[in-house]
Amino acid sequence: PSLVGSEMCIRDSLKNAYSYEVLETLIHEVHHAYQHDQVELYLNLDKEDRNLLMFYDASVYMEEFADYKDGDENFYAYYTQLAEIRAREAGETESLEYIEAVNEYLGIELDVDMDEFSCLQEYIDYIS
Repeated sequence: PSLVGSEMCIRDSLKNAYSYEVLETLIHEVHHAYQHDQVELYLNLDKEDRNLLMFYDASVYMEEFADYKDGDENFYAYYTQLAEIRAREAGETESLEYIEAVNEYLGIELDVDMDEFSCLQEYIDYIS
């Protein structure tokens, strides 16, 4: 998956993926779109406001997107970019909220509180 301009491109590798993997990937990629919006907002600020701590991540995203490491040549450089770290965190944690909502809607009750899971993988390990 990747964000190209204002379009999200999902590769064929997800065609046979489990639904939770698709959900995690979609949240990850939507978070990248949010990051791009943060950079756009950051660029519209005056210099004084850009120095506010709340815009630190956006300033880093701006630099990373200008010289984005896609992982083909150096996976570590890709994996450790703040934009990728934050998008992975979003995919891993926010997917749990969606799963909890779907379970509630379908009347599926688990013998465990979803808050006990810190990431999607812990939930998958539990239900497997």
